[in-house]
Amino acid sequence: MKLLEVNNLTMAFGGLKAVNNISFHMEEGEIISLIGPNGAGKTTFFNMLTGIYIPTEGSIVFNGKNITGTAPEKIIKEGIARTFQNIRLFPHMTVLENVLVGMHSRSHNGLFHSLFRTKKFYQEEKRNAYKAKELLATVNLADKCNEYAKNLAYGQQRRLEIVRALAAQPKLLLLDEPAAGMNPQETEALMKYIRGLKDKGATILLIEHDMKLVMKISDRIYVLDHGVKIAEGLSKDIQNNQDVIEAYLGKGA
Repeated sequence: MKLLEVNNLTMAFGGLKAVNNISFHMEEGEIISLIGPNGAGKTTFFNMLTGIYIPTEGSIVFNGKNITGTAPEKIIKEGIARTFQNIRLFPHMTVLENVLVGMHSRSHNGLFHSLFRTKKFYQEEKRNAYKAKELLATVNLADKCNEYAKNLAYGQQRRLEIVRALAAQPKLLLLDEPAAGMNPQETEALMKYIRGLKDKGATILLIEHDMKLVMKISDRIYVLDHGVKIAEGLSKDIQNNQDVIEAYLGKGA
């Protein structure tokens, strides 16, 4: 079943088309990578999927519903969550509190229960804290619950941001360069973790510059260059695609 279908998506900033007429689809349970040189339009594409930018043209259909131009806070309730290229944790909140923030979009407490701190409110808070600790344990951060996010090592902050996105129980998880700044051992551990998410039924769209990770983990790959889709296919097809090679290395490579 198609979980995400993007049709002729365009994003123009004045006379510059950062993304130009992109069509794209994802099936449930796939890991898809979106690659391309710097400035290719990858993060702009993510920003349209998550409501940060309203597309100039085209449509985004998610889980059978047209969500084009939907506000970010509604996008996450529809079931799309993301991480960012530059880490955007709440640095002066604890690790546990950061994950609990991710859970708020799924909260069943209404205004009354939240304002008056009813028994129902505290029961849900207790359940959420338990679930948050379970999620943190999957990335070896359970023992860091009470530490401030700013005090974590870089690789730990990356893992925390992924867990915070997962806390929203997304149907589609968008990862924007999750391996950026990681050493080879951390990248290998991240690869195993992402595979584990897929084994549990997750659908993941990935922007990544680490080609070793991309080629090993992706079911399919889309390649952008200057806002245009220049290739799509399996890893072996992309590795031997002359347009892709020229986009990264220049003509004559």
